[in-house]
Amino acid sequence: MRIAVNALSVVPGETGGGETYLVELLRAMERHPAAAGHEIVVYCSANAAELYRERGVVRRRVLALDNRGRRARLVFEHLRLGPLLARERADVLYAPGNALPLRLRTPAVLGVQSLHSFIVPEEMSRFRVAYFRRIVPRSARRAARVLCVSDDIRTRLLEIVPGLDAGKVRVVHEGVPQDMGPVTDAARIDEVCARHGVAPGRFVLFVSSLNPFKRPERAVEALAWWRDNGGRPPGGVSDDACGERAWPLLLAGRASEEHAARVRAAARAVGMERQVSILGSVARDELSALLTAARVMVYPSTVETFGLPPLEAMACETPVVAAARASIPEIVGEAALLVDPDDLPAFGAALGRALHDDGLRAQLIARGRERVGRFRWSDAAAGTLRLLVEAARGP
Repeated sequence: MRIAVNALSVVPGETGGGETYLVELLRAMERHPAAAGHEIVVYCSANAAELYRERGVVRRRVLALDNRGRRARLVFEHLRLGPLLARERADVLYAPGNALPLRLRTPAVLGVQSLHSFIVPEEMSRFRVAYFRRIVPRSARRAARVLCVSDDIRTRLLEIVPGLDAGKVRVVHEGVPQDMGPVTDAARIDEVCARHGVAPGRFVLFVSSLNPFKRPERAVEALAWWRDNGGRPPGGVSDDACGERAWPLLLAGRASEEHAARVRAAARAVGMERQVSILGSVARDELSALLTAARVMVYPSTVETFGLPPLEAMACETPVVAAARASIPEIVGEAALLVDPDDLPAFGAALGRALHDDGLRAQLIARGRERVGRFRWSDAAAGTLRLLVEAARGP
């Protein structure tokens, strides 16, 4: 069977979790026994070709297209990709970008990884909201199968698309990236921490984009609340050096100037200017070092499709304090402290416990190790391949 994968929605360095998802999924598919006898062809733009390696059953079909130009990408995707798949005799298409090509006769599995245009339209561009509100329901109805990366997203999709056949909408969880785990090279950790002006084990880490629905300001405010309500500075560091007993906070993730300015304003409002550092996007090896070195990873996000950063923190044996919202409870289970992000005292107190309660920290680390074992890319590959075979065979 020839499986086509539409990778045109993944823009290197911009798509974030969508890029991680597709790269990891293809890496797992290329060596999974269920892929034997199939051919997986990744249709990608020229500027993204390096993301996808040809190995085993996976090969690339590089298109003369730069997908950073949205207009050109959508024109190609909707008018030319479908006929191209027919000419090249694809048996089934996997489209992980929430949309199917309009001109498509090939059976397809639609991958739904984001419903932000429905949930937080105020944070999206007018074009994006209008486009996805039209294309997602249409694509979900046309697809032979629909793959959702969490039960939460499945529930929301069925609410958004009335009459959608629930039997064809399945959940296939993501896995924990293989490049995430405890960094044992102390020199590497010291180097990364020194670059960002912190000491190992003496800072809090936020990992995500600084979009408002990720709630980075709540991480700032929670640390300030803990400082003002009995918090202690990192061991061995004087109160004065910590800026009146505050823990340093590093924020790692994509940050537009507008979003960064909003977080800086929140830090000024609570007297945390000196303790808050916005790093922007960081390389994967640097991220694993930061996660390993952090005392706590804080994740106040209220709009989440899956929630990979908490699992990555657990893989690096770092306790997590997260919002009890969206898909996060489904993914982290009892391996993180889950709190209402709108309740500042509760969130601040939970953060304080994760920082200073050694018994609790040991429990969270142990539960985290067990939890990450439940999310394997090999399972995601098997589940995705199963849906593709079903779609190709028909009802």
